[in-house]
Amino acid sequence: MQTRSFQTDGYDVDLIIRKRTLLEERVHEGIFMYFLTEKKSKEQHIVIDQELVRIYAIKDLQRIMAGRFKLLKTFGDFDIKKNYDADRSKRMVAIFRKI
Repeated sequence: MQTRSFQTDGYDVDLIIRKRTLLEERVHEGIFMYFLTEKKSKEQHIVIDQELVRIYAIKDLQRIMAGRFKLLKTFGDFDIKKNYDADRSKRMVAIFRKI
C-alpha cells in the first residue's frame, strides 16, 4: 500500500493506493482512495476509483488482431523516442493500423 498527500487550490488531498495482481499475473487491480477536505468549508469527501489492467504479450495482441489490424510499431513508453525492450521497458505501447 502506498500513501500520498498533496494540495490543490481548493482541497487538501490524502490518497491511499492499493495494487495487487490477479489471474496468474495477467490482470492488475488498483484501488485509489481519495480523502478530500475542502479548504474553505472543511467539508470532507471520499472518492474511490478502481482500475483493472489486462496484460498482453505482443504475440497475443498480434494473434487477436490478425486479419483486421497490422502492427506498425511498439514503444517502451508514451515517449515515442523510447523503443520497446521486453527486458527493460515498464510498459509497451503498440500502434496498429486497420487493414
